[in-house]
Amino acid sequence: MNAMSKEEAIVVTRSLNLPDVVFKIIDDKVPDKLVNYFSTPMVFDLTSKEQAEYGFGKILPLWSTSNGDIVFAYDFFKDDYFSFNWSGDVMKRFPSWNELISDSISRVMEITWDEQSEDEIFQLLTDIFTPFEIKDINSIFQKILK
Repeated sequence: MNAMSKEEAIVVTRSLNLPDVVFKIIDDKVPDKLVNYFSTPMVFDLTSKEQAEYGFGKILPLWSTSNGDIVFAYDFFKDDYFSFNWSGDVMKRFPSWNELISDSISRVMEITWDEQSEDEIFQLLTDIFTPFEIKDINSIFQKILK
C-alpha cells in the first residue's frame, strides 16, 4: 500500500466525488448513528513503512468495521473496491460502489436484525445508509433478502 496520510485521503475522497459521509469517516468524525458499524481506518495511524508492508499499491482506505478488524478501500490500479483484514489478506473484491454498499448493508443487517419485521429493519437500514447517497436502497435490500 502506498503510504497515505489522513489529510491526503480526504483530498482524494473529495476528488473521487464520494459521498460526504466517507470524508467524515476518514476524518475521524463518524456520525453518531454510524459508530456501531463504521470506524476510521486505523491504517492511517501506521507509519509510511508499515503501510507499505501491505503491498497493495495505491489504495484509498475508506472505512473499517466498528472494531477495525476489516478495512474497506478503493483500489486505483484495478478501479474497484475491496476489503482486507489486518493480516493483509484480501477478503472480497467489489466491482462497483453499489456492490461495496450492498455488502456493507448486508453486514449491518446481520448485526442489527433481531426480532424486527422486514419493514422495521428496512427503515433502520435506510436511516443508517442515507448519508451514503444510495439511489435505490429498496432494490439492494430485496436482493439481500433473496
